[in-house]
Amino acid sequence: MRRTLTVLAFALVSAASPVAAQQSVNFHFGAFTPLREDARSRSDGRSDDVLVNNLNFFDFEINDLDSVTFGGGRCVRWLRASRHCGKVNR
Repeated sequence: MRRTLTVLAFALVSAASPVAAQQSVNFHFGAFTPLREDARSRSDGRSDDVLVNNLNFFDFEINDLDSVTFGGGRCVRWLRASRHCGKVNR
């Protein structure tokens, strides 16, 4: 099995042809919004969720974890430049 994978990897690497330098522009947007405390499962009046169990131990609320991120980047030949920004409620 190992020899087969080695031969296959060598064949893929040796078959690769050089590619001309390409330019690309990328953008991304993301959000993280965990379920609220009342939407998390409970059994026998006690939650099995680590965030709910740590609400009294740590000073945070679940809605403090909401966040948004966005950014973009550009790649020219071997140089990559990017800018990313994010916002967290707390």
